[in-house]
Amino acid sequence: MKRMTDKKFWKIVKKLGWGTLSTDSDVVGLKLAHLVDSIDDIKEMHDISRLKREELSNVIDKFMENPRNKKYRYWGGDDSYWDFTAHIVGLGEEIFMSVIKNLLI
Repeated sequence: MKRMTDKKFWKIVKKLGWGTLSTDSDVVGLKLAHLVDSIDDIKEMHDISRLKREELSNVIDKFMENPRNKKYRYWGGDDSYWDFTAHIVGLGEEIFMSVIKNLLI
């Protein structure tokens, strides 16, 4: 039974404070343990995060298809690119939506 909503996901992400309060994975992990009700919530957080990262990646791919945007080549590898998208999701809904919006222009 899925209980995690986007609203709840983003609320927890905001409370975690990734990039604003801490980027220490141990600190963030301990906070997360106190913000969820069960291990199932953590799995759902993971799943929603993955979907948000894929959404962002798809928008970036679409942005890069436009010939005028070829100057914005990303030179990192797959792992660093995935970390990059995770970082943007971790910064919260406002930043995530701002990046999406700006890339769709």
